[in-house]
Amino acid sequence: MEKISGFLDILFSLPIIGFVIGGKSMKIFFLFLSGAVVGTLFDALQTFNGIASYADPFIFKTAWWVPFLFGGGAVAIGFIHYQFDPTIPSKKAFVGFFLFLMMACLLTAFLKITNVQKGLALLLLFFVSWFIWDRRFKRIFLALGVAAAGCFIESTLSQFGLYSYAQPDIVGIPYWLP
Repeated sequence: MEKISGFLDILFSLPIIGFVIGGKSMKIFFLFLSGAVVGTLFDALQTFNGIASYADPFIFKTAWWVPFLFGGGAVAIGFIHYQFDPTIPSKKAFVGFFLFLMMACLLTAFLKITNVQKGLALLLLFFVSWFIWDRRFKRIFLALGVAAAGCFIESTLSQFGLYSYAQPDIVGIPYWLP
């Protein structure tokens, strides 16, 4: 248990370390690294549970380009959020957001309910997280933008046959994705 706790401390600290250490390139590096590691790990929950699959998996049922996609996505999301609101969240808020993100990934990977029910559960999780940790309306608009971009990217990957969901609803993606 101590090893897991130490790993989680490091995982939670990566983005915070990046913003505390000086230099823009160091911040970008730690943000990229966080997205590449955490995004790929969360994505693996879905691939290992048959929710989604890659056309040409490389390792751990994941394509070789997935960490780069998630790393780039983290940098883009971090940059856009910082442009709209340059305040850095507290460690407590960051851990809270991360735990809600982890709950969302676990919900989509393991809960055996319809895609519409998953979407409603994810929406509830988002608003509870927002209410507890943020309560700024501009974050809702930022989240909607990120959701739209994510749906576009995943739908495009699906249309090109690189990635697919076991139960897509519209344009190759499930209703719960946004």
